[in-house]
Order: sequence, then structure tokens, then C-alpha cells
Amino acid sequence: GKQLAQNILNEITALGYKSRGIKTKKGSSGRDYFGIIRRTIAPAVLIEVCFINNPDDMARLDCEAAGRAIASGIMKMYGENAAGDTDQGSGTGSEQTAPPEDNVQTPSGDGTDTNGKEAQVRKAKTAELQQILNEWYGSGLNVDGIWGPKTAAACNNNLLKYKSPMIRTTYVTYTQQLLGVAGFSTNVDGAYGPDTKAKVIDFQRSASLSVDGIVGKNTTKALIDKFVEIYKNL
Repeated sequence: GKQLAQNILNEITALGYKSRGIKTKKGSSGRDYFGIIRRTIAPAVLIEVCFINNPDDMARLDCEAAGRAIASGIMKMYGENAAGDTDQGSGTGSEQTAPPEDNVQTPSGDGTDTNGKEAQVRKAKTAELQQILNEWYGSGLNVDGIWGPKTAAACNNNLLKYKSPMIRTTYVTYTQQLLGVAGFSTNVDGAYGPDTKAKVIDFQRSASLSVDGIVGKNTTKALIDKFVEIYKNL
């Protein structure tokens, strides 16, 4: 969510507000301090546009303009501009100069409308995964929301499995959240323990995957597919 936060901050400061930076507060478990951040199944941020006890902020406050700035920051996270068109600009930012991940969009084989809700949900969930892999493992992925060979390889290079000490990362949290959506609920605590392994095995069996309790590219991709299947019609 750091890139999302930075995008929104850039848009808000463009309105004239003082930048106070982006901040992350973690609890004793090493996960985000705020429950609403921990339990949101998407990149999530909390936003303070201004301070009501700051006369300069209050003189500048325009709720509609602030709302548009936040929306613009969110859309830029996924390569869109505020008008709803794909950002094909000639700017020098890394998102514009770096090529997408081999331009590979893994098809689901069911006649997906790539411009519809399903594609949007898939892109958002894949972008969240890419951001997590970058932040925790330094995978160097383009956060473009496209499942390509580099994203698949990053998953396989950072397998989730039950061992001692337990793996504790946001990638585990992401997996636990997806398991819950798929109907295989486990405690969302960011630790890959025996219960999470058991639920992974149950999911793998239901999805006709290799049943080993290890989360790599195939299990992660299947979990994203299941998430998209459930959420595309909401």
C-alpha cells in the first residue's frame, strides 16, 4: 500500500497542503497497528487530508477537490487517469517508462471481458500481490496488475510453507485473506502455522492442485482466480 499512499499524497499536496509524509505504524506482531488496514483485502491506506485546528488547512479545505485528488491517486495506482482513460502519457515516471511484465495477461479460459469488472478485480488483486512481493522480498516487479512470468517466479522464489520458526509476512496475511474468501477460513495473523497449512491443503484439493500445503505460483494464482470469481459480480 505504500505506492498507493504516495500517489494519494502527491495529489493532495498538489492542492497546496503541506506534506507530512507517509507513515506506517506496526503492532507488536509486526503487522499493521490498525485493524482496518490488516483486514482489508486490498491495498489500504488511512488519509488525513488536513487538520481542523490548522487555520491555513481550513482556509484551503475544499472537500470536493480533496475527494477528486484521492480518487486520482487511487486510479494512478492502476495506470488510469482521472478521466478514466488508460495513462499512455509520455512522462518520465517509472510506471510509464518501464514495460509491463512481458505484457502477459494470463487468460482464465472462460471468455473473460478484459475491459469489464472481472479484469479490474484481477488487476487490483494482482497489483496488491506484486506490491507485497516487492516490499517483503525485493522482487523488483512492476506493480502493473498483470500476472506474468516474473510474478509467477517471485511466488515460487518465496514459497510459503509450515516450518519452524514460522514464516511471518504480509504475503501470508494476503494468502490467509484469500483462503477466507474462498471458504477456507483461518486466523488472519500473518503466520504460516499448522491451521493455515491445513486450509491450504483443503483449498488445493478443491482446486485440483498438487496437495502439499505449500503456497507457490499455482496455489496463489488459483486463490486469485477464486477471489475474482466471487467478487466480479458484487
